[in-house]
Amino acid sequence: AVIAAANPIGGRYDSSLTLAENVELTDPILQRFDILCVLQDRVDPVEDERLAKFVTGSHMRSTPTNELSRPKEDVPLDNTNDPTNTP
Repeated sequence: AVIAAANPIGGRYDSSLTLAENVELTDPILQRFDILCVLQDRVDPVEDERLAKFVTGSHMRSTPTNELSRPKEDVPLDNTNDPTNTP
């Protein structure tokens, strides 16, 4: 089984165009698939913000606080090309 996805041209599906025109695929390519499904995102800034807060909140709750406040380990800098670096 093969599953594929395609984004519409310009990032927004135009319901006045065919699927082939929206994703700019030729009929011979599209005919190779047994099922074609169109999933459309409804533009709703209020719902988008609610979903974004849910996703970021879930991520923050799943990350222990001590991991967020722990300092990152020192990473040595590569200064081999620095002319002031002398052995």
